[in-house]
Amino acid sequence: MNVEALKAVGGNEWIKGDKHRVYFTQVRLIELVKAQLAGETLSNTRANHVVSLSMAVKVWFDVPTGQFQWTSTHQEWEARPVADRIISSIKAKAQAA
Repeated sequence: MNVEALKAVGGNEWIKGDKHRVYFTQVRLIELVKAQLAGETLSNTRANHVVSLSMAVKVWFDVPTGQFQWTSTHQEWEARPVADRIISSIKAKAQAA
């Protein structure tokens, strides 16, 4: 994954010591989730829950390993599907950039 492409879709590059990452702000993550949900039939309750979960997920791309990573204040079983959606959306948009 190209750092410049990740930055083009809203990522913020961060380098400190031996760490080199591209972070995505909560606002950008929520935009990505909403865009990906567009066209899906979800109840308002479910859609609000997904957006709420996306606010609790932090996603970054670790440049040295070439891997996306994430963390959440929610249980992994609940947050993983949202994190996976976000990462899939970031990958698709970065590849198209």
